[in-house]
Amino acid sequence: MEGGLEDLSQQKQVEFDTDTFVIHFLSDNSDGFEIRTNQSLLRHEPNTPLPFAKTINTERAREPRQFRIGEKFTPKVGLRNVHQEGNTLTVDTIPVTFPTFKAISNPGMSESERDISNPSATALILLTTEEDGSHKFVLQHRSPRNFFYGDIPGASVAGYFDGTLHGATLQPIDTASVKDNGTKEMKEEIGLYPRDIVDLKIAGFASDKVRVHDEFLLTATTKLSSQELLFRSGLGDHFRFIEQAITIDATIDNVEKILTQVRCPLPPTHVAAFVAAGYSMILTEQGKNAAQQWKKKMEAEINRNYQEIDLAVKNYYLDHPDELNNVPNGKPPRNPNGYEPAYLPGQQGLPDMDSELERLRLASKELGKVVDEVYVFDVDGVLTVPDERLFDREIMEMIAQKLKDGVPVILNTGKIYLLASGKNTCQAILRP
Repeated sequence: MEGGLEDLSQQKQVEFDTDTFVIHFLSDNSDGFEIRTNQSLLRHEPNTPLPFAKTINTERAREPRQFRIGEKFTPKVGLRNVHQEGNTLTVDTIPVTFPTFKAISNPGMSESERDISNPSATALILLTTEEDGSHKFVLQHRSPRNFFYGDIPGASVAGYFDGTLHGATLQPIDTASVKDNGTKEMKEEIGLYPRDIVDLKIAGFASDKVRVHDEFLLTATTKLSSQELLFRSGLGDHFRFIEQAITIDATIDNVEKILTQVRCPLPPTHVAAFVAAGYSMILTEQGKNAAQQWKKKMEAEINRNYQEIDLAVKNYYLDHPDELNNVPNGKPPRNPNGYEPAYLPGQQGLPDMDSELERLRLASKELGKVVDEVYVFDVDGVLTVPDERLFDREIMEMIAQKLKDGVPVILNTGKIYLLASGKNTCQAILRP
């Protein structure tokens, strides 16, 4: 859990400080922060070599050529000199390539390394809208295949901030472009569109001390219920995809459990996103004084939880010293004194996500439940008449209504099953 960026808290304001992340700004405005670019900086001075090029070249060589040059080359948005002016965060931007970030993202980096390497990202916490008017948080069960922070809970949506080059500099970013990056990731990861959400706002801004980068913290409410969202996304437990969506009741008590009791820790800035969401909830319901007190309490409790997680890992290695030598190819050394995000929780003596969510009585993997009905149709000769290119309109309208109601429909096409799990989602499954 060690961060190690001694001067990180000095470069910007600090609202909330932990071993793994810093929150620099939290919004007290119901509409969230506005974002404005002050200036777009060059990556390095013209006609001069790129600093630390030798360190970066190894990672750059691994990047597919089409992502290094040409139309598909998309640098990430790096942020520098972030400061608050009223309700606006003013930033300078600088292009950061992903190989540069991968090569130079360790906590012990120098200030000059950080000036060219750390990118920004967006993390979004989504709330559903249930039929009774209540809300649920959407979490992602991160894939065990993730190199860092695998098999743990995560924010509803998160991803690095793609920039657009204008010559050698980035096009300025603003409130809309930050939100657009969040909704782009939302569409890619859980199949929702901007039209599906309301009250999208930038609730805060944080920095990760472990995999060093900055993060805009966003919140939004979707018009969909948890069942509708999980059918739409295709990420529910029932279909056993790699990434899974989980919903939990959107209460402050549950936010506190996620932040201070879960022992398979969320990625640092995903924790920060839940802090921002909880702060916003308290601010709306109880006012600024209560929100500030809650923030201070969470800061202490999150640090306590990190310390207990690290102690559990340390004790595991004391009991299993041979495991310290079990370092797969490409993995960094294990940390004998605490949690290492390149290893799964279960590989370092921590509980898995499912057992933690069950222990804390948090989760409901909605699609793991038995449904009352499912419709299965053979396409050729039932829904369609292939030779005449006709289809049965009455049955198609009935299928559309069933999908609208959240009832799963399976279409058998001969070589594949098409599993229609919601209004706009269809999964193709090869037949045995």
